Amino acid sequence: MEQRPVAVVVAADVEDIAATIGFAARQGRQVAVQATGHGAIDSLDGAILLRTGALRGVTVDPSRRRARLGPGVSWRDVQRACAPHGLSGLTGSAPGVGATGYTLTGGLGLLARRHGLAAHRLVAAKLVTGDGRRLSVDRDQYPDLWWALRGGGTPPGVVTEIEIELVPAPVLCAGQLIWSAESAPELFGAFRSWTSTLPDEMTTTLGVQQVPSLPPVPEPLRGTRVVTLTVAHLGEEEEARRLLRPLLDLAQPLSDTLAPRKPDDLDVAGVPADPAPTRARTELLTDLPDAALDVLTDLGPDSGPLMLTEIRHLGGALARPAATSTPMNRVEGEFLLETVGLIFRGEDFSALAIEQARVHDAVRQVATGRTLRSFANAGDRDAERFFSPEVMALLSEVARRYDPGTVIHNPASG
Repeated sequence: MEQRPVAVVVAADVEDIAATIGFAARQGRQVAVQATGHGAIDSLDGAILLRTGALRGVTVDPSRRRARLGPGVSWRDVQRACAPHGLSGLTGSAPGVGATGYTLTGGLGLLARRHGLAAHRLVAAKLVTGDGRRLSVDRDQYPDLWWALRGGGTPPGVVTEIEIELVPAPVLCAGQLIWSAESAPELFGAFRSWTSTLPDEMTTTLGVQQVPSLPPVPEPLRGTRVVTLTVAHLGEEEEARRLLRPLLDLAQPLSDTLAPRKPDDLDVAGVPADPAPTRARTELLTDLPDAALDVLTDLGPDSGPLMLTEIRHLGGALARPAATSTPMNRVEGEFLLETVGLIFRGEDFSALAIEQARVHDAVRQVATGRTLRSFANAGDRDAERFFSPEVMALLSEVARRYDPGTVIHNPASG
């Protein structure tokens, strides 16, 4: 999305952040915060864009399994610092994404079925509130704000540091398998029953896409349709391949990068490193009925829009309530459907919109009507898509308490 803020501030320290909030409040403007721009979903007309990407401090305490992160830290930074200790954060599939924003909005990552949402691992935070206060927040200090920070989305202030709980990752195996699109019906048909047999230690995503004809793509795959399976397993490769056998027996992959990994080597999903103009839609699903599978694997003409359709397997720790209350205590759904299409400058994306509508209409009967806050996009501005009315009311009360002048811009509130 093209963004048009009235000014851009590149913060060098917390003083810059506090000064920007104070200036915006006096001028009657809002402050929008970005670290990487990966999830830019709003035009920011008239707002001041505060860039925190330069604040990239990482401190790991291996004995306590904790890490303190600056607001500009990416998951790549976190994982590099944790790997020597056999620890991992609950990283997502794109290592260049900012760890703070990802955590504050929930965070559905590669180890989610075993360890749940990243937001549930938030231990403490520091922030400058919309009304100018500098607060240290945890379970005992400002517990209402601590609750809201653990997955509630845009906070009523600018977070300057978070402290997260790390998870042990002594043995990891991850990678991506790619098949010809001709195998889509068999693979998607088997995925539903196969995932019901998986232990929580394995998290998988099955997708189908048209591969662009671009230089970064290996020559044999350019311009083709493929099926991809992204796998992250907390265990040995031998065990991972045993679990994958039902799918491997259906068709021979064109590519297979499954291998033992360290926590800083989980860039396996092929997510572009740079922000890209996309149009995305997501839905939490209770099931994968045959009618939906038929549509998901009906790829249409080769000349169709460049769109990725993915089914993420949920359940496991995601389905169990968090130990301490958060805005999203558990994920209510067995699968997450995501369709993402590339939008090129000046291009009419009506064909993409039609194709996305065709796919999402096919799952309407098993859609919960909700999605995850960390998957917000320009089409998901209604907070009812993320939270219950009771949670929305509590989040609104916290926002009024710490940002009464609505200085902090929240793209999902309007």
